[in-house]
Amino acid sequence: MADTQYHVGCAGLTGTIYAGTVKQTKGGEVWAKRSVVTEEAIRAVRDHMQLELEPGFNIREYKWTKKDGTVIKLSLTVEPPKKEDPKKEGE
Repeated sequence: MADTQYHVGCAGLTGTIYAGTVKQTKGGEVWAKRSVVTEEAIRAVRDHMQLELEPGFNIREYKWTKKDGTVIKLSLTVEPPKKEDPKKEGE
């Protein structure tokens, strides 16, 4: 009987994010059951990064260095609301 595990992964060709169970086979991992969770995953990462912001800071960043030396950055920037131009309010 194959060992089944919960997994989240990204399809290399489409960029679709899936969550579900995978089976370990002699040939590697194979999806047993999966659901598309792209939007939910992106929102969850956004919320996670926002919760990790330290007080007084508005940027959270993760960095990874690939084998070829390329650096990948994932960042969240929180911008305060823009104030209306007082000159335009009276027009």
